[in-house]
Amino acid sequence: LPEGASNAEVAGYHGSVAPGVWSFQLAARARGLGSAWTTFHLVHEPNQVPDECEFPEGDQDHNGVLDDCEINCVEFARNRALTGRDTITLITNSDNPELEAGYVYVHAIDQEQKAVAFDHLIGQQLIVDGIESFDYSLNAVDFRAGVKIRERTDVDGDGHLDLNGTEYEMAPNEILIPRFFGKDPEIDALIDSQLVLLGLSGGREFRTTVDFMIYNDNEEAFSAEYSFKCWDKVMLDQISGVFTADFLSNFTNHDPSEVFGAPVIETGWFRMKGHVANSGAGQVSDPAIYGVLIEQGGLASAAELPFEVGGRAGHLLSGHVQGDNDEWDGVNSVDPAANSSRRAPGSLLLYPEFDNRSGVVSVLTVTNTSHEEVNVRFVYTGRWKQF
Repeated sequence: LPEGASNAEVAGYHGSVAPGVWSFQLAARARGLGSAWTTFHLVHEPNQVPDECEFPEGDQDHNGVLDDCEINCVEFARNRALTGRDTITLITNSDNPELEAGYVYVHAIDQEQKAVAFDHLIGQQLIVDGIESFDYSLNAVDFRAGVKIRERTDVDGDGHLDLNGTEYEMAPNEILIPRFFGKDPEIDALIDSQLVLLGLSGGREFRTTVDFMIYNDNEEAFSAEYSFKCWDKVMLDQISGVFTADFLSNFTNHDPSEVFGAPVIETGWFRMKGHVANSGAGQVSDPAIYGVLIEQGGLASAAELPFEVGGRAGHLLSGHVQGDNDEWDGVNSVDPAANSSRRAPGSLLLYPEFDNRSGVVSVLTVTNTSHEEVNVRFVYTGRWKQF
């Protein structure tokens, strides 16, 4: 509004904003999310809003800025029935048009919509980005139940899906990525690498910090860390400059003969594990995470599930500011000797990414390999679309 605007101009302007925000607040409330108008702070900080709001510098028009600015880790669920040997394939933007991006998990439920064991589910995701000519497919991450088939998996009765070795298989203790290409804008065959990260401890109120140990092609090690809330998709060179060809070539004792056949390309590998997860009221040490590396070179792209070592307890998905009840003492269960057995039908499937932005199509498939019928729940977890 211009300075000195008339009462009619002020009333008309706010009259157009308030109904839209009110509708948004009602939609959030229906999904268990609280919100509040935030105008009182303008008296003290007229030119400042939190960084995550992504407002242009100096923009004082804060109408419609909701509590926490970026509503992240929102859950949206749908239930479906799968007959014996049945399969479902859907486009996420049609199934859930309100969320922009995030991850999906699918799990078996009974007639009362309670989670049950049914280790016969397999699945796959396909992401097609028509704008950036980018696409990749990936099998879902499978978790087998720790109880007998058709029995309810919520052993501790907290209403959460616990990846703790009792309800479902544990999340990995450590994730290993066998190769990355150092980013180098001067190479014609430019390869961009993105890392999809999922926080599996704490809950939607927590910010997770991940520790990285990065190795060049001559066994030299470098450390880095990165923090995110709930779910993120980030370029490797935004995590650390160690992932760039310039650093690997000019600031390490690299092997000039690698890559064989293309020595101008720099490579390495890395391992990562959760360090800590924090909310405004709690902290969890050794949080569980999951991650997938996506690589694009020219018009080709590829992704593969990572290698895993050991086990850590994870949870889908607490809304409590202190996380899951198993984590209230700040300690997360870790079993470095646990053996994971992915790539088999499970009771819970985790899809690391869906993307509903304009020009992008995400396709999910769930297949029941058993002759028995089962109901499943699709749970989308991500951030609101910015209309």
